[in-house]
Amino acid sequence: GIYSDAARRLVFSLNSLWAIGPGMLIMLGAMQGIPREIEESARVDGAGPFYRLFSITLPMISPAIFFALVINLISAFGGVLLLDRGNVFSGSQSPFDDYISHQMFSQFDLGYATALAWAFLVLVLLVIIFLFSTSRKWVHYEDLGR
Repeated sequence: GIYSDAARRLVFSLNSLWAIGPGMLIMLGAMQGIPREIEESARVDGAGPFYRLFSITLPMISPAIFFALVINLISAFGGVLLLDRGNVFSGSQSPFDDYISHQMFSQFDLGYATALAWAFLVLVLLVIIFLFSTSRKWVHYEDLGR
C-alpha cells in the first residue's frame, strides 16, 4: 500500500533527487561562465581533455564547487519531518538525522537526541571551518588575487 516500506523508500529517493537541482544549476552557471577563448587556445596549444579539465575547467569553477559544498553541508543538518499514521519519522537524506529523529520521536529520549543534534551541528561546523581554512589553496578567484 501507500504506507509500505517500499513506498516510503520511493518517496525518500525522490526527495533526495529533488536536492540535485540547485547544485546542478550552480555548476551549469559556473561552466557557462568559462570563456570559450581559454578553452580554444588550450586546445590549439595541444592540451588534452584531462589537462583542460584539471588546469582550466576545475580551477575556474572552484568557487562554485566551494559554494555548493558549503550549502550542501549546511543543508545536511536540516532533515525534513513527515507524518505517517500519526507517527513522526525522518524524511531526511542523512542516516544520522534519521537516528536522531528515531531517538526523539520513537524512543522519547529527548536528552540523548538533543546531544546527538548538537554533536552533529559541531561536526558540520568543523567541516565547514576546515573548508574555509583550506579554500585559499584550492579555490581560485579571478579578480581577488588569491
